[in-house]
Amino acid sequence: MRVAAAAALVALGAVGVAAAGRFQSPDGAATVTLSSSAAGAQNVAVTVRIPTVLQCGRPTGVPVAITLPRAERMPHAIASATVRVNGLAPSKVATAGRVVTVSLPVRRGITCLALVDGTMKITFAPGAALGNPSSPGTYSFGIRQGRTAYVVPVTIKG
Repeated sequence: MRVAAAAALVALGAVGVAAAGRFQSPDGAATVTLSSSAAGAQNVAVTVRIPTVLQCGRPTGVPVAITLPRAERMPHAIASATVRVNGLAPSKVATAGRVVTVSLPVRRGITCLALVDGTMKITFAPGAALGNPSSPGTYSFGIRQGRTAYVVPVTIKG
């Protein structure tokens, strides 16, 4: 049983489809979507999707650690308000070096016992202030939740 975490998009805003890029892990299980794949682009919305187990339609498990490419521009802190996990605010977003750790939303109320395979979507809105590497090339996003890990190569264009 794979349990993975992802956050849903706050807002992509008006983004040209031609400039966007969707990339997947070699096994096709995880994807990273950038609102722009242009070198040096700023305030890029990033969406990470990974397979997970959903309980009553909500992601379960431990926080998700996303390792950004070494040339990716990122702030020292990312506000929780700019990140979503399947449409909900995460309970915490922490940064350490190039790693952004997203804790799953707090569950409130009664929870059912229905478990199904699904997708976790973690979205960083443009307000998270992420920026593409300044040079074209292939870079990798690392995604880990517990013992489940993915590497997703992305291509940044000139």
